[in-house]
Amino acid sequence: MTFLDVHRSCNSCWFCLVAKASTRCPRRKVYGITYGLSDGLCGGWAEQIYLKPETRCIRVDVTPERFMSGGCALPTALHAVERGDIRLGDNVLVLGSGPVGIASIILAIMRGALRVLCIGAPEHRLESAIKVGANATLNFETFSVDQRVSWVLEHTQGRGADVTIEATGSPEAVVQAMRYTRDAGRVVIVGQYTDHGPVSPETAFNPHRDLNKKQLDVRGCWGSDFSHFFRSVQIVSDPRRSQPWDAMKLSRYNLSQANEALADVAAGRVLKALIEPHV
Repeated sequence: MTFLDVHRSCNSCWFCLVAKASTRCPRRKVYGITYGLSDGLCGGWAEQIYLKPETRCIRVDVTPERFMSGGCALPTALHAVERGDIRLGDNVLVLGSGPVGIASIILAIMRGALRVLCIGAPEHRLESAIKVGANATLNFETFSVDQRVSWVLEHTQGRGADVTIEATGSPEAVVQAMRYTRDAGRVVIVGQYTDHGPVSPETAFNPHRDLNKKQLDVRGCWGSDFSHFFRSVQIVSDPRRSQPWDAMKLSRYNLSQANEALADVAAGRVLKALIEPHV
């Protein structure tokens, strides 16, 4: 059994009922994020957690390890590929080779992408991108932005990606995503879940050249809702559909090593950290 960490979307406000964007519900609460100690034992990384009334729970017919190989990155990526409206035969570029980026590669292929490229780092994460189905990868630490643009053009018949999904967390990557995408293409920004600040002046974003002249469709994507969570559980519980997540190497930590796990993820030393509270 698992539960949706998003709790108390009201299903009665304008965002829930009219905009159909429950992630923007002003009453939205999330376990371990917007709940504090005063709300009860509602945080993660603990041996037990208190689930409040009306928490949505779903049966999971898979091992905890397989489920956590998808984790919260899977519904987030599912939201992103939906926002990107990936179509049969599309060339898709994923920026970022962390859990959201890897899940985006898998789901883009499920939606019918002809070719999926990935720009990320370090190399062990790019190796995982290839294992889950990416056609080609590029280490951004080795090549300049101009070289990366040339690489994308070489792999997309000189046009650029039909859909680019930014899953890096770097503000500069947002502008770069626009430059990697073909004219009249689609750009999804999912990596800016938290505020990483403005784009640096050196990036020199040009609204005419980078956005308007290209007639890009740029779509923000923030978090996920119950529909993404529900379908993610179905996917990861299916023996055949969940096979690509075998390439998601889980690095295990006990509860006392939580800070070490965070540091290893931040430094890119591991692809995905799994904290086992009872070890």
